[in-house]
Amino acid sequence: MAFDSALSTRYSTLSSWAIRLLLAALLFFCSEILLWTNPPSRNLLDWLLLIVGYVAMSALLLEIAARYRLRDVYGLITLAGIYGMANGLILNPQSALIDVPRTLITRAMGAHAFAGVIGLALFFTLARGSFRSRRTLIVGLVLALIVGVGWGSWAHWSPLEFAALGESAPGTIVLFTVVGLLLIVLALLGIRRYAADAPSLSLDRRGWAFTLLALIILLLIHLLQGQVDLISLTVIITLSVFSIMIIWFQQRKKGATLLDGLAGQAPNWGSLALLIISFALAGAVGYSLPRGDTSNDPLTLISALFTAYGLIWLPAVSIVLGARAFSRQARAMRL
Repeated sequence: MAFDSALSTRYSTLSSWAIRLLLAALLFFCSEILLWTNPPSRNLLDWLLLIVGYVAMSALLLEIAARYRLRDVYGLITLAGIYGMANGLILNPQSALIDVPRTLITRAMGAHAFAGVIGLALFFTLARGSFRSRRTLIVGLVLALIVGVGWGSWAHWSPLEFAALGESAPGTIVLFTVVGLLLIVLALLGIRRYAADAPSLSLDRRGWAFTLLALIILLLIHLLQGQVDLISLTVIITLSVFSIMIIWFQQRKKGATLLDGLAGQAPNWGSLALLIISFALAGAVGYSLPRGDTSNDPLTLISALFTAYGLIWLPAVSIVLGARAFSRQARAMRL
């Protein structure tokens, strides 16, 4: 019995970290590949630090989701916002905080937070083995086509526009994209290999030590390199605390959460392959789109989307949840 209990605990721990690695791989893909944060310019040490950072970031996000029982799309958007700001502060400040406050809104709270929504939505879908129903698959295909077109155009032209580099070569984009997709597939295989019933995603002492130590060291590195300024640090910490309070305000002691049923089923590999193929074909179309004037330039349109999202998501979530709270209070007082 003691052996069985120890084995069960071991598999539960491995399952928890496999789930965290899946989210880390998805966030890595969305922020580094979809947003094309100039991956060819990074050296081996940069990649090692990023990998550790994304794993730690994933563990922290899932700890927040588990502790405060994340349960709906508003919580997901808020959690993605926390991720976007933390990514800009700890993982990619050299680009996200290069021109504060503009890039704080457009890149950290905009682009990376938007990438976080995509990554988290994919995580909660793939970790449940979804894309099995026709409706879910159709929605996934439509989103894959839209995101693919935007990614292809962004990866092609954004280095020329924002990093003073040449156009991205197709072979380079394909190489990094394939590596990113392989990491996601390996993480999915890891979930199936170490599947366990209801694995805990709350961090234990060793998990907290790894997560905090990794994130603090990365922040200190960027501070010493002069890539993080005091204003950005203060604003991001303040807004992140406010966002965590929003998630805390939403929590319920009972009821379903977004974490229920994770790693419960094997992924539908056929549907996943179809989504990847659709995404790749749409990316090829996006890559071939030419630059135009301001009204029809794909890069301008995508930049406007990131800016609008960075400006809107936090006030919109606050207003909606505030209206909900007022409605509940009004009903309780029979106003």
